[in-house]
Amino acid sequence: MARPNEQGHARLGMVVSRRLYPRAVDRNRVRRRIREAFRHLGPALPALDLVVRAQAVPDAGAPRGAQNLDLLSALEKAAKKCFPAC
Repeated sequence: MARPNEQGHARLGMVVSRRLYPRAVDRNRVRRRIREAFRHLGPALPALDLVVRAQAVPDAGAPRGAQNLDLLSALEKAAKKCFPAC
């Protein structure tokens, strides 16, 4: 989800549920991956608030690079939905 903000820069919020990832190690890994994707894309984003809700990944055995690309494309898609000119 994405909404414009008044802060002048992009901000990130995350929801990683214990029900989906029972082990803290797994939840933290998901959070790190989301933060890393946001770090790469953040400077190019307009002033908006992004909320990322982790969901079960059916292909958890996919290479990390492929998962990161999926995350980057999801963040870009949310930003374009909020700001079509970007």
